[in-house]
Amino acid sequence: MSKKLLWLLVPLLLAPAIYFGATKFFLPKDQPTVNATGTLKLWGLWENADMSAFLFERFKNIYPNVKIEYEERNLGGLAEYKDLVFTRLLEGTTPDVILVHASWIPEMLSYLTPAPESVFMVNSFSQEVYPSVSRVCVLGGLVVCAAPSFDDLALVYNKEMFLGSGLMEAPKTWDDFRFFAKKLTVHDDSGKIILAGAAIGATKNVAYASDILGLMLLQNNIKIPEGLDSKEAQDVLAYYSDFVKVDKVWDGTQQNSLEALAQGKVAMVFAPSRALLGVLNSVSNVDLAVAPVPQIPNPDGKTLTNKNWASFWVFVVPLSSQNSKVAWDFIKYVTSKEELLQQYEAQSLYRVFGQILPLKELSETIGKNEYLAPYILGAENAEVSLLSAGSGNDPYVTAINSAIDEVLLGKTAQDALTSAKTTLTTLLTTKRKKR
Repeated sequence: MSKKLLWLLVPLLLAPAIYFGATKFFLPKDQPTVNATGTLKLWGLWENADMSAFLFERFKNIYPNVKIEYEERNLGGLAEYKDLVFTRLLEGTTPDVILVHASWIPEMLSYLTPAPESVFMVNSFSQEVYPSVSRVCVLGGLVVCAAPSFDDLALVYNKEMFLGSGLMEAPKTWDDFRFFAKKLTVHDDSGKIILAGAAIGATKNVAYASDILGLMLLQNNIKIPEGLDSKEAQDVLAYYSDFVKVDKVWDGTQQNSLEALAQGKVAMVFAPSRALLGVLNSVSNVDLAVAPVPQIPNPDGKTLTNKNWASFWVFVVPLSSQNSKVAWDFIKYVTSKEELLQQYEAQSLYRVFGQILPLKELSETIGKNEYLAPYILGAENAEVSLLSAGSGNDPYVTAINSAIDEVLLGKTAQDALTSAKTTLTTLLTTKRKKR
């Protein structure tokens, strides 16, 4: 077994024992039980089976007559999972609770059962979660989903490489970022990149390329797909691709950006916290730090934008559920402050940090972790998009990545983005049909 694989497996193997030990003192005591009956069927992703079973057992202390059937559905990949979810929604054959990506909500809204006000009151819910979560989950004056975690994009950089180049802090603007990237890049006599300044400008070996370009478009107030063929969008795409074409801080010969980061071969990458966690679990000798994503100047020339890129998953209850009230009670329980904090503290015992939580009240607690603090800073003003990688939105991501690839091959930004706009518009306007 490789050392890299071992680093990834050990935390997972130890997790149940540590989790049980950390939570045994927090089991519900003398809580009133609810006299509801039935079977609650759940679909989820990634969860450790032992941890899930323990969480379900705590819920059953309150609902002793409710049977929970949990099924992990990430076996065929996220795009296949998304297709399965929508197929079942159309057929009316879904489970009672489904974990879906936040960007799917607009398309599936008419197939969802909103939360009763006895479970989630709109005003209090909106005040408790980050605005990006509220914008996704509160629609038409109703709570239609709830998030068990949160994530957004941040800049991850190699502290040793920064210090070696005389750079004492992370870049705050994109122009600073570009200057830093060029300064940090090391070429040999033939022009080959020895140390890359930043993983940006391409797609195939740049993790979250669509997110990075999407963030740039968002900060420039470009609507997707409506504004993709605008002059402003063309300038953004040209700026992105010039990191490879002109500045030569990255190229197609480099390995995957996250692997390069773990091996100390690139100074800066963009990544959500879940990807950073994977890198930190696989290395022990690379000193990494995290900073908020760069911004652009506002029209006043004195201040910077504050726009960030979110990507997270939410629980929903389909219309076909025969146990919608209990399903929403379950969602309320697993997304409650007490339960989320308990899980975060348990996760933090066996890995570098726990998952980011969607509740504003817990931001100070999570922000004590030096890696997570910059992600928390970006959470207040982050937007969700179909262009997020790792969201099951493969056709949308492919469309925007193809525009980048076409520009790198010599196509004009105008032609590349016009094609991307056509593809995205077709995807958004095509109605799903029953098979």
